[in-house]
Amino acid sequence: MEEILSNKLSSVALVFLLALCGAASDVYANQYRLDFSAYNFSSIFGSAPAPDDPVAGSFIFSALSPIATISALHSISINIDGHQYLANEVGTVFNAGFFTVGGISSGVTVIYTNGHMPDFALSYFPRGLGAESFLAMLYTTTAGTGGWVSSSGTAILSSVPEPTRLSIMLGGLGAILGISVWKRSRLDR
Repeated sequence: MEEILSNKLSSVALVFLLALCGAASDVYANQYRLDFSAYNFSSIFGSAPAPDDPVAGSFIFSALSPIATISALHSISINIDGHQYLANEVGTVFNAGFFTVGGISSGVTVIYTNGHMPDFALSYFPRGLGAESFLAMLYTTTAGTGGWVSSSGTAILSSVPEPTRLSIMLGGLGAILGISVWKRSRLDR
């Protein structure tokens, strides 16, 4: 009788853990990181050389897949003209098969040139995990002295393991191990 009760308890615990893992795997929980570097900037207004060349950074976002529309932008690491962008200052647009990530001061796909703050737009064509084809990066500075566009660049997309999934899997593994140890100790009596 004790063995039947023990097996039922094990089954209930396993079903509970599987349900918990399923509840934690939100369809928008796939996180990706895009690391990029844009270089060989040239002036688009005939102004001085680009003050920041190269411009490198990264951003972490959520999407159904690496080539699906970005559902949330979680963090960004990019510094232009001494301005470190925050995730709430940046937006994303998916248009004609490519993504644009840019400052939202004047709209993601519009470059702000009046000198109140730097602005940028980074566009890339998503191809999945691994090497991405880099399209272009444009930026302006706070001084409003010009704008620059990259002629070269790289972008690498990688998957980001979600901490909650990892902790749930480790917790489930620990629970299963604990149940098996408990069962053995009960059988040894």
